[in-house]
Amino acid sequence: MSATSVAEVRTLPELGQSGVEKVVVALAVGLLAYLASCVVLPQDLTTNNFGSEWQRMSMQPLAFLDPAHAAEPKPLFWFPHRLLAPLLAHLVGMGGSGWVSFTQLATIMLLALVYHVARWRGAVAFDAALVTLAVATTGAVQVYKYDMIGYVDGLGYSLTLLTWLSARRTVLFWTLILLNLCNHEMVAFFLPWFLFVRRQAHARISFDVIGTIAVLGLYAAFRAWIGAHVATTYDAGYFLEHTFLPITFLWLWSTTAVYQLQSFGPMLAIVIWHALRMRPGNERMHTLLIVGGFLVIFMFAYDVNRHSNMMMIPLIIASCRFLGDARSRIVYVLLILAAVQVNSGAFSTNPWTTDLPWLYDHFHLRRVFDWFNGVLIGDLHGNELILPANRFNFTMQWELLVGACQRLWPQMFALAWEALFLLALALWFARRGIGGSRVTTAGLVIPATPGGAADVFRRATAALWHRPRTRGPRVGT
Repeated sequence: MSATSVAEVRTLPELGQSGVEKVVVALAVGLLAYLASCVVLPQDLTTNNFGSEWQRMSMQPLAFLDPAHAAEPKPLFWFPHRLLAPLLAHLVGMGGSGWVSFTQLATIMLLALVYHVARWRGAVAFDAALVTLAVATTGAVQVYKYDMIGYVDGLGYSLTLLTWLSARRTVLFWTLILLNLCNHEMVAFFLPWFLFVRRQAHARISFDVIGTIAVLGLYAAFRAWIGAHVATTYDAGYFLEHTFLPITFLWLWSTTAVYQLQSFGPMLAIVIWHALRMRPGNERMHTLLIVGGFLVIFMFAYDVNRHSNMMMIPLIIASCRFLGDARSRIVYVLLILAAVQVNSGAFSTNPWTTDLPWLYDHFHLRRVFDWFNGVLIGDLHGNELILPANRFNFTMQWELLVGACQRLWPQMFALAWEALFLLALALWFARRGIGGSRVTTAGLVIPATPGGAADVFRRATAALWHRPRTRGPRVGT
């Protein structure tokens, strides 16, 4: 395989299959992966919070055009600019009572695209199915079954993967980004990653400058058109007024780490292994830009258990590099089972809540992440830091820090051990040569590295920015 050209690697998944066959196989794998995830956690069919608002929008998504609503002091919809998913559901007859089913179909489409992307990245069919199953057991799918039912993120993730696949088609690429913005504006924070994808596809910079200006201009015109007809609760002014700067965002970053360890769990060992070990095509830049994108979001928004699910993209890239032989597949299946155990165990009643029974009325305490939020928000009143008057209230910040350490130190200690274990596991994979076969690396086989504390420290601190002297051929873009 070492002599296989980049073009041959890219076309291997398509050999012997027509377009219809690829679509049918991808949808079948996506459906089976979703059903398998439902065995771990069944889908709740009752919308909540923003999901209920999107469900209400799906019944009459363009109701704000009625002049009768223009004079109403209370906004007709919380976010009429997030129009795409409710409009699509309404057009296909799945608005209102069929809204949850629409979001389920979007999730199945997401998993089908995960399978297709894995094939596009060079994985064989069985490996691509394993990657799809892994994503189905993470928060990118599971959290929308019990905590955020009816949310539109599945459609947004699907559009993101479609945009990635369309990196070589300029008009389609930027059109999909515009549609994604109309689904949820937070995708704009991942624009650096989209531009990096275009650089990997050797697109012309001038086209991307024009595309960026055109898309942002059209979206600004769309928002102005919405604002001319109806008031919006969650607009740019709201997020700027309730920003988490200058330091409150650090609490969001810490809860992001907790969420990642719970919802992606052992699968993060693959991402760490990829960052420490595999270097062809500057692939680690995907992880840096994706993680950087959602960390910047958390300076203005607190949906940690939503936007950080974009971690599935580094997981897909790393998994395609990791899989390829029998040993790596066995290890990968064991990691999936371990991740399922972490999630399924966390979805049970948390024994740490026995001293706060009143929190049961406000939170679904089925994960350590929920326990953290319950203590920080419900018990220690950390939610008051979002108020503009408390932005520079360092006394409140200190009291929250002291209270969090006193109440949460056992959980923080356990999570720190989990993070160290995942790092050690990734280093063990690298030293033992587990993962990264000749097939998945297009002939690039990196020798085992020497051990020792100095080498571990060097790799753990320098792997994300140290550039290799030689590059291997790229697989996909």
